[in-house]
Amino acid sequence: MIKHNQVQPVLSHVQAMAQATHRSLLPCPITNVRPISRKTYIQKLKAHLTEAFCLTDQLNSKEMNWQKRHYDKKCKAAQLALGDLVLLKKDMVIGRPKLQDRWSKELYQVIDRKADNTPVYIVTSTKTGNEKVVHRNKLLVIQLAG
Repeated sequence: MIKHNQVQPVLSHVQAMAQATHRSLLPCPITNVRPISRKTYIQKLKAHLTEAFCLTDQLNSKEMNWQKRHYDKKCKAAQLALGDLVLLKKDMVIGRPKLQDRWSKELYQVIDRKADNTPVYIVTSTKTGNEKVVHRNKLLVIQLAG
């Protein structure tokens, strides 16, 4: 969701550009059009841009929810039991990812599931005790010999 403080830098940039280039972009003048002041033009532009940001944010969140719901519905990975030891997938692999290990070396333990019908788990580090909320596709179950 776009916050007010994220919209402000864009609006101030647009305001500066509008003040610098406040002239008609049409090749020929249009008659019967009342000229508006810069201040009114900038206020209207800010209002329209803020409305556009809100609309795109609403559409993006609606689409994200739809995609997540359908992805989770088709996700058929094996469920993890509480207490299972897992490895986390690295988000970024530095260098060429062909030969590097894609899994972190730190062990995590599954402590809870976010909800019964979603493949999202809460894991905690065995070393530091930090908790993370992770999707099932970022977890690799470790079978310890014993």
